[in-house]
Order: sequence, then C-alpha cells, then structure tokens
Amino acid sequence: MFTTFSPQLKDFKRAEKALDAFISVQSMTTLSSSELKKKMDTVDNLAYPLLQWYGLSCLHKLAHQHQVTARPVGSDHLFA
Repeated sequence: MFTTFSPQLKDFKRAEKALDAFISVQSMTTLSSSELKKKMDTVDNLAYPLLQWYGLSCLHKLAHQHQVTARPVGSDHLFA
C-alpha cells in the first residue's frame, strides 16, 4: 500500500476508501485544522491530504451555503 496519491499510481479503490473516511461537512467546519487532521487520520491516513488537495476553504463556503439554504423563507429579506 502506498502513502500518497500520484498520477502514476491510479488506485481508484484506494481513493474511494480515503473519501469514505470523510466526516460530514458540518462536523468539519466545527473543528480546527489540527483536530480535523487527528480525527481523519484515525480512520484513514490519506483522507486529510486528499481533503487538503481538494481545498479546505471550500468547506467554509459549503457551510455558509448550508446556513443560507437552511434558513426559514421569512428571513430571505436578510440576504436581499
């Protein structure tokens, strides 16, 4: 088993296993980077590097989008 992903070693089953180790976006946004890394490393040591490659900043955008879409219809005027 290898310890990093690379274009030369296309192991899609291994990538899928690392993706399966991801926790919910809501949980990710409540943890610090070090806490998130520790939590993900306990499940799969390639999950956090894969998340970093995808971009941690994306998570905060997703969390904001979730908050906006989860608001009651009557609060729409707040975003106008």
